Amino acid sequence: MRKLFLLALSTQLAVSAFSADFLVRDDGTKAFNVLSWKPRMLEITRKFEREVFGMMPSIPEKLKMECISTDENFLNGKATLKRIKFTWPRLYDKGEFVATVVLPNRPGAMASFVLVRSEPIAEKPEPTEDWPFDELVSREYATIAFNGNDLTAPSAVDAISQRALAFRMIYEWILTEPRMEAMNTSPVGCGPLDGVSAFWASSFDWRFYCVVAAQTGLGEKFIELAANNTPGMLYTCSCTEQTKEEIANDKALAEKTFPAWKLYDAVKPLGGSTDYHCREGKKGLVREDWKNILAFTDRHFWGKSLQKKPLDSMPGLPDMTREEIVDFFRKNVYGYAPPRPADLHFVPTSPDVEIVLDDGTKVIRRQMMAKWSGKLGKGEFPFHLFIPKKAGKVPAIVGLQLRKPEIGDEKKINSERWWDIEQIVKRGYAAIGVWYKGISPDSYHEFDVKPFNVFETPKERTNESWGAISAWAWGLHRIVDYIVTLPEIDSKRIIVTGHSRGGKTALWAGAQDERIALTVPLGSGRGGMCVYHMTFATPAETIAIMNSAYPYWCCGNYKKWNNRDFEIPFEQFWLVSAIAPRRIYVCEALGDATRYGDWYTLTKAAPAWEKYGMKALPVGPIPETGKPAWSEGTGFHVRTGPHSVYSYDWQEIMNYADAYLK
Repeated sequence: MRKLFLLALSTQLAVSAFSADFLVRDDGTKAFNVLSWKPRMLEITRKFEREVFGMMPSIPEKLKMECISTDENFLNGKATLKRIKFTWPRLYDKGEFVATVVLPNRPGAMASFVLVRSEPIAEKPEPTEDWPFDELVSREYATIAFNGNDLTAPSAVDAISQRALAFRMIYEWILTEPRMEAMNTSPVGCGPLDGVSAFWASSFDWRFYCVVAAQTGLGEKFIELAANNTPGMLYTCSCTEQTKEEIANDKALAEKTFPAWKLYDAVKPLGGSTDYHCREGKKGLVREDWKNILAFTDRHFWGKSLQKKPLDSMPGLPDMTREEIVDFFRKNVYGYAPPRPADLHFVPTSPDVEIVLDDGTKVIRRQMMAKWSGKLGKGEFPFHLFIPKKAGKVPAIVGLQLRKPEIGDEKKINSERWWDIEQIVKRGYAAIGVWYKGISPDSYHEFDVKPFNVFETPKERTNESWGAISAWAWGLHRIVDYIVTLPEIDSKRIIVTGHSRGGKTALWAGAQDERIALTVPLGSGRGGMCVYHMTFATPAETIAIMNSAYPYWCCGNYKKWNNRDFEIPFEQFWLVSAIAPRRIYVCEALGDATRYGDWYTLTKAAPAWEKYGMKALPVGPIPETGKPAWSEGTGFHVRTGPHSVYSYDWQEIMNYADAYLK
């Protein structure tokens, strides 16, 4: 089988080497432009499917994951041993395999390795050279191992994609396990079958943040695919039993892929986000390999060698007024946005439509356009409203949508979990949505686009000028300008929310606008709810990465803190404190790598509510998954699943609002 795969590699069509455009920074130096690269990721993945690995099957819709045995006293009580059976229907039969999980018995989330082996795994396994789970448990890593030969495939090349699919199915299970840090998951494999499978899984599925591809023999022809892992990590290794060409290829995969990581100023090749070693001895993973692998993952997953200040030395809440805090963040993070335009007005773009839902709820659908003028021209953006027809005023949820809505002319609601309009209106809330790109594009630009070019030229901008997050928040404020004039809307019960970069925006919008009664950031991460002075989150969103990947999000002053996350003299809980005495409810998922940092930020801001005689969630252990924590001023929940928005999130948001917005 291995020979067949090597033959397939040697006869494949040529794959072009990595290349990309570069951005020129203010200081004249060049940085890799990931924005020219990311649109090509799917194209590159599809090319490798066609030319090398064969089609990657989709994760089965009817995938069943069942725990068939549990031993909580494994390794003399140091770990829990689980066996998880995966089954799913296929065209003529069913697929199945069993994965063996070794989970350290300790509180808190942990990183994990998913290891593919080409040999059976006993029901009560013993530590081996390639899977030293005793040492991994002592280092507080969980591991999940499966036998790749349990998967059936008609050819060696197909076997690569079959194993890669198994990695992805195991990730689905990890998202259901509260003690696993889903974003800190590494596929691991060794050799031209298992090692390449791990590499292919990680390059195809961007949820994996690190990959360990050992002794694969892959080289420069795979650099384009390796670049799909950015901004995650890639570790390769060799042994002296391999040929000189194979060793050179293993090193090249880590070393020459590095231009894709040059975007992120904080990293270095061979010791930064990519690394490599070669040891004496025979093929196969051994404990010496694991020692080097763990040194690499320790540094990136937990920051053990990057910690410059202990967590408790971060700055406390400042002796500043709410207005001073907001102004501080305008100047140093998000930038100053223009005030409400004097001629701001709102125009319907179609007649109102009445929609009757299956439970009899009547809803008015309205489509509007916000319009205004600036010194350089006119601006506009569309938004839509779904308002329940009922006696009295209704509360409103204003959502920044990351997906372009499909309104249509039919008398129905196009609802989805990202923007669950139907659930919202059935609960008696108005759902008011705006597509964030309708306000301002989410791509690299010279600020010569809307809404910036209505107010200023690129040459007039300063390091304090607004970025895209401020522009999106500015758009939310304009919608609030409209809805507070509507007799159907309760202006004292306005909720603003958004997910991911929309969560950062919702936090910033809520902190600035005192008309917003409840701010709900979902999965907002760094630049949103997450603290900077931390070691317990993935480095996916350091300040340097955010400013390099998305240089248009924040103001120029924010860039001076690149690579100085532990030195920054302020914290995001300063901003959260500016919301008090209004309320904030934070939503996180097991797939959100910064959920611990977001919880820390929320609880560190508690004194801001206590000043008003209100209770807020105190610093302490993060709430259990699926068990929301409420207080008079703040609320929080973690759910199972990935970095996304689920109906559960909407349900709990409105449960909290029902209880406290009266």
